[in-house]
Amino acid sequence: MGYQHIVVPIEFINNVDKTHKPFFNLILTCEATTAKRGIETPRTSNSEVCSSRYGLHKKTEVDHNIRSRIETLKKKVSEMIISKTENLLAKVDLIDSIFRLGVNYHFEDEIDEVLQQIHKNFVVNREIFIEANLAPLAVLFRLLREHGFHVSPLVFNKFLDVQGNFSERLFSDVEGMLCLYEASHMMVHGEDILEVALAFTSTHLKSIVTTLSPSLATQVNHSLRKALHKNLPRLEARRYISIYEQHPSHNKILLTLAKLDFNKLQDLHQKEFGNICK
Repeated sequence: MGYQHIVVPIEFINNVDKTHKPFFNLILTCEATTAKRGIETPRTSNSEVCSSRYGLHKKTEVDHNIRSRIETLKKKVSEMIISKTENLLAKVDLIDSIFRLGVNYHFEDEIDEVLQQIHKNFVVNREIFIEANLAPLAVLFRLLREHGFHVSPLVFNKFLDVQGNFSERLFSDVEGMLCLYEASHMMVHGEDILEVALAFTSTHLKSIVTTLSPSLATQVNHSLRKALHKNLPRLEARRYISIYEQHPSHNKILLTLAKLDFNKLQDLHQKEFGNICK
């Protein structure tokens, strides 16, 4: 029997950000039929899926104990989302992390309930009325827009100077500018303040990226190349797991869930590839 290698086309891989190339470096080795003229060779039913060179993926099959652990972690994260005692802005940050880590599909109802409550209690005539710094406010604006709430961008007026430009005091707030940059991509036609925000943040982030720490510079460069809403969710999840793990205030329960869930999906995808090769 011969072996047939199914490889993701190199042209496709070359168009992918280097950070994500390992995700596509997947080679499936399947036992294939060798046929000679006049001789019909039966196709084998055996197939083998070679593991990808992928940091988080475990070669062993996710067993019942792992699945039970995932369910336990999901319940804990769900309780965090709907908790009445959790600080509002901390909850917004938690929801944003849940999306970036790719586990939001487990908590759609809880997240929708929280955003509905925020919209009901803190949005009047489309304007957000929450006292917050730029970063959490920009994240909240983006999340509400992404979930169909057409909130007004005038909430960012408080960060303008008397000339109508974004204040220079924001120059030292790299996280805030990065969040505003992502939020500005939620603009619709005629929203001048978001157009100004996009120009302001992209220009300034490009000018300071060489002065940032390696990890922060990587985040900024990645966002400038491709805004968050344009990324493939699974690729963003793999990238963000590594970033989130390095954050000193990361939620250990959420991080563990994200890793286990990612491995579970990888295992499922490999099984599907294996079935294709049969």
